[in-house]
Amino acid sequence: MIIDGIHIAQTPEQMELLDEFIEEYNVVTFIELGVYKGGLSNVMIKRQSENFKYYGFEFDLTAIESCMRSAPEITVADVNLKHIIEMIEQLISASNGVAYVLCDTFNKPREMTTYAKLLRVGDLLEGHDFPGEVSAEFLDKFGEENPDFDEIRPDEFRELGFTLWRKVK
Repeated sequence: MIIDGIHIAQTPEQMELLDEFIEEYNVVTFIELGVYKGGLSNVMIKRQSENFKYYGFEFDLTAIESCMRSAPEITVADVNLKHIIEMIEQLISASNGVAYVLCDTFNKPREMTTYAKLLRVGDLLEGHDFPGEVSAEFLDKFGEENPDFDEIRPDEFRELGFTLWRKVK
C-alpha cells in the first residue's frame, strides 16, 4: 500500500485495526521497531498530538524514503544495541499512558522477547508478519514464557498477518 507516495508495509485492514487499537486502548506512546520506507512513520507523525507520540527506529538509513530521513521522530539505530534498548525503555517508562511497541525489523522474535520485558501492565506488543518470522511455534513458546501477557484475538489477527499481546499483570 502507498500513502502520500511512500510504501507502507501494513495492509488497509491492518491500518484500520491499528487506528482502532490506538483509540480502544488509549495508546499515547507508539514505538515502531523497523521503519523500513517510513510509510507508517508518515501516518503516525501526522497523528501526533499532546496525547499521542510516535518514535520510529530503523537500522538502515538507505531503506527510508528520502522525504522521511530527516524526521526527528525517526532514529537510525540497531534496536538490539544495549543503549538503544535503554533509550526505548526510558520512552516506555516516561509514557503517561499505554505504550504500543510494533516489532517489525529483521528479527521479530528477538525483539518481542527483548521488549516484552520492558512493558508495563496495559502496554501492547505487536509482532508483524505472521506467518513468517513470527511463527506459530514461536508464539506458543512466547506465550508460555510470558504468562503475564495475553494474546488478543489470535485467530483473527494471525489470519490478518500479525499478532498482538497485552501485558495484563
